[in-house]
This record gives sequence, structure tokens and C-alpha cells, in this order.
Amino acid sequence: MQGRKEATALPVKEVKADPLRMTLNFVHPYGDSGDTPPNLGFMRGESVEERRKALNETKQKIRALEEAAKTGNVWYVVALAKSPQDRDGRRDAGIVQSDESQPFASAVVFASVEGKCIAVADFKAVPAQALSDELRALLGEKPREPVSTESVRPVPPS
Repeated sequence: MQGRKEATALPVKEVKADPLRMTLNFVHPYGDSGDTPPNLGFMRGESVEERRKALNETKQKIRALEEAAKTGNVWYVVALAKSPQDRDGRRDAGIVQSDESQPFASAVVFASVEGKCIAVADFKAVPAQALSDELRALLGEKPREPVSTESVRPVPPS
């Protein structure tokens, strides 16, 4: 990986599942992750029976994640980097950078389920400015500079 990287692992306190949309939301001490993309893998079965079996397996995995969170075995890992990158370390072309010096934050959720550490969800990089001040401080970032109202000139009436 290129550039500076700061990271922290936050314990997930709760996993909120939306069974209708098949999404997950991970609650950590600094807020929540936002919804994951829908998990529609169970729709790929050839027959109704295969899809039903895949759906039941997905529901079972969600229940296992909820239990793992209750026992402290789910972590929301946040990392800062100078540029947004995908899992392979390539720059994310989907994010337009306005300032090369602004760091980006990306996150992944890991869980220990049945004695195995698994990657549960991967979140796209967002500008670090989108993080809370407390989380930015935990990651070693400087606090946001307050917006000066003196430099804003009032618009003259027309």
C-alpha cells in the first residue's frame, strides 16, 4: 500500500439486520456503518428448493453475526489512506478527488464465527471529513477547522 495509513478496530456492539432488504448495519461506539449492499446471493439457485436452502443459510449467517456481536467477536476496522483504493490496492476511479492531500477512510467488518475470522462486509472509501471528530481523532487526524464567518461577505440586496 502506498501513502500513510492509520487504522483502528472498533468493537461492533450490535448487528442490525433488515430481513426484507437483506442488508446489515453495524453499530460501533462512534455510530453505525450504514447499510451494506443487499445480499441477494440466494436468488441464484436453479430451483425453488435451492433458493430456499440458500435463503435459510443466509438467515443463519445473519443470526450467527448477531450472536458474535453480542459476545464481542465482530470488529469494524477503519483505515485512512491518502487516496481511495480498492481491495487490490488500485485507485478507486469512482471517487473524484478534489484535493490530493485529503485522506480517505475505508472500512471492512470482520467477525469470528465458529472459530474462523471472516470478512463480512467491505465499505467504499469516503473522504475522512465525513467521519465524526471523535473517530478522526482516534485515527490520528487533526480536528476540522471551524468555518470562519468573517470571510463570508453578505450578499448586497438587489
